[in-house]
Amino acid sequence: MDIFVNTALLENFKANGNNYEAQLYKIVSKSHRQIFENYEEYSNQKYKRIQLIVDFISDIKDVLNSIAKGCFYNYDSLVINLHNYSYNARYYMDFIKTRNLDILQKNSTYKNLNPTTEANIIRAIYVAKKDDVSYSKNALEYLYNKIKDLVDKGKIERIWETKANYPKYKELSDMDLQLAIDEIQEKYFGLGEQLKLEI
Repeated sequence: MDIFVNTALLENFKANGNNYEAQLYKIVSKSHRQIFENYEEYSNQKYKRIQLIVDFISDIKDVLNSIAKGCFYNYDSLVINLHNYSYNARYYMDFIKTRNLDILQKNSTYKNLNPTTEANIIRAIYVAKKDDVSYSKNALEYLYNKIKDLVDKGKIERIWETKANYPKYKELSDMDLQLAIDEIQEKYFGLGEQLKLEI
């Protein structure tokens, strides 16, 4: 933000030209530039330029947060804007600090409507094994319920079929998956006992 603010105060911070100031000006969204150029009327031009940058950066942060929050797991929620190198690492940093794989949306409807159940299960198992992390209560409950649902419907083999479609998971053997599924069930029942004790 400092780079934008400092550059916005320079005379060449405008659309015309191919210099550094003009290039930064063109990074600002078209809608923000249009308001700046045509609608906002302030006698203090410095204030007007700083307001342009503050509005633009605030909107970027909102967009980046929305994108990050839209990721299924906190592990996958590091978002970087390659146009201006702004980023959102909030939920990813939660993962780093807690060493817990979590589902960002707590709403059960969101989790149940996610169409990639088998891929979500494999992803969780892969991340837990690769990075030696635990599952949050939220993630563990989701994983257990989705695995149970597949078992009840006689479709548990879909996990292995789905894994075959993702080359990045080839280091997970069939035995790794089976052991991880068994471990999820054990941990879930342990969590159930823990919850009973807490009540």
